Amino acid sequence: MKRDDFSFYKDPYIIFSGEEAADLGGPKREFFRLVVNQLPQMGVFEGQPGRMYFSHDISLIEREHYRFAGQCVAWSLLHDGPGLSALHPSVYNMMVTGRPASFNIEDATDYDVFTNLNKIQECQTTHELQELVSKEVGDWAVSNGCSDILNKDGKIQRLLWQHMFYRSKTAAISGRPE
Repeated sequence: MKRDDFSFYKDPYIIFSGEEAADLGGPKREFFRLVVNQLPQMGVFEGQPGRMYFSHDISLIEREHYRFAGQCVAWSLLHDGPGLSALHPSVYNMMVTGRPASFNIEDATDYDVFTNLNKIQECQTTHELQELVSKEVGDWAVSNGCSDILNKDGKIQRLLWQHMFYRSKTAAISGRPE
């Protein structure tokens, strides 16, 4: 993709070493399947296969790994290859529709996020939640864009949106840190 004469629109001609078959589409589809399946190994995603979301790694942004991953997926789709099936369905939905989708606490791979959200979820009364916010999770919630978490159900989803989508959205789209 770095060659001057490279074009995403040119139909790639794929030959695997040791194979003599003409590329009538099979090798090209296999090539794109291999490329797309390797993308999660680049570090631009975190989570479980089929439920992955974008990581937030400044060094990967600076080295344009997110941009490269996006180009690989776009190139694959342009030539009838597979899309990124490893992506979390809710992340995909948010990317396509622009509307927030539902996540589960179990999807969070960051220990602090997982632990703090579970603590919030376990509160049975408003008093318990107020105590937890004032003593343990209040600063964390504010630093993640959630200043009032006394409506815990709505706030848990907003904190999950922040962790799984919003924190990496701008940098991944622009290709550089904000």
